[in-house]
Amino acid sequence: MRLQLNGHKLNHHLEELMRWNSAVDAEGQVVDHANMPTPLHFDFGPTAACNYNYVHCYVKELPEQASYLRRDIYEQLMIDMPQAGVKSIFLAGRGEPLMHKDTPDMIPIGTRAGLDIGLLTNGVLFTPETGEQLMEHLVFTRFNILGDTPGVYSHLMGTNKEMFHRSRKNLEHASNYRQKNGLKTAIGLYIFVFPENVLELHSLCKWGKEAGADYAIIKPAGQFIDASFKFERNMHEKYRAEIEKTQTLSDENFNCIVRMDSFDVENTTKRKYDKCLGIDFLGIIDADGNIGTCNGFWKVPEAQYGNLYEKSFAEIFRSQNRYKARDYINDEVDCHKCDLCRQHQSNSFLWDMKHPPDHINFI
Repeated sequence: MRLQLNGHKLNHHLEELMRWNSAVDAEGQVVDHANMPTPLHFDFGPTAACNYNYVHCYVKELPEQASYLRRDIYEQLMIDMPQAGVKSIFLAGRGEPLMHKDTPDMIPIGTRAGLDIGLLTNGVLFTPETGEQLMEHLVFTRFNILGDTPGVYSHLMGTNKEMFHRSRKNLEHASNYRQKNGLKTAIGLYIFVFPENVLELHSLCKWGKEAGADYAIIKPAGQFIDASFKFERNMHEKYRAEIEKTQTLSDENFNCIVRMDSFDVENTTKRKYDKCLGIDFLGIIDADGNIGTCNGFWKVPEAQYGNLYEKSFAEIFRSQNRYKARDYINDEVDCHKCDLCRQHQSNSFLWDMKHPPDHINFI
């Protein structure tokens, strides 16, 4: 299995890149609205409800109740997105995607319509029954597991110790089912580093490898400006030996990926670009029906393209409000001050396309 879990993959979508290149000028302004492609990928959270209470979760600080995207809108969205040119979605968002009771029904609808779909889950609701229903339809499923012992796991993930055993059994079943049925669904671990779990990183990844996972992604927990949780900025230095030890487990069948760009933000995400051009290829969809530019601005009204309770997906991306939201990000937001940026690698690549060096014909 050849997996690329760092950087970007825009170079594999040349037709859309060329359309975009003709539609956007060197300053990032849209000059040909008719030729603008729809974003290729969306991070989509069908619900803001969660069955855990993670220590780093910013959602629990919000004064709003958990929301669930209405079933008819959810279903129509699965059909409309690929028709508009969307190629993939990642079910994640502010909550546990499987807390939405319709998600197991929606995933097959989306794949039959032409979407590639990935799922992030804490694994407890990815039961053997649900796993067997979904595995053939998923490109990948990632299990968010933050500890290799019940105590650390329950503390960091805000649940009881029994969930530790249940989530692991569900991953093991998914792996066995995949092998038995010859499926290609990738299985991964998604691990955030905390002082409490750093000594368990190697053993956790080792268990994942032995359980049949294909990879483990190791990074600090995400954070938002207004949230009270802040991760330690020097973890990659303070715990370097333990973090790097995980990479000794990598071989042709298992890969430990340390997202050093997320740890060492100051040095690895210096911006040579002045505009966030990556939003033209990646967007977000939230459980409240909002379709937006960036998960760093999902609560900013000006950064939303539109709402699915008011307009269809296609109507939203044909509307002028799409470009108003885009202009808000590029004209009102200083991208040099953005912290952990999902768009960073794409932005660097797209900026180079728009600002090539001299003598480009000397290959």
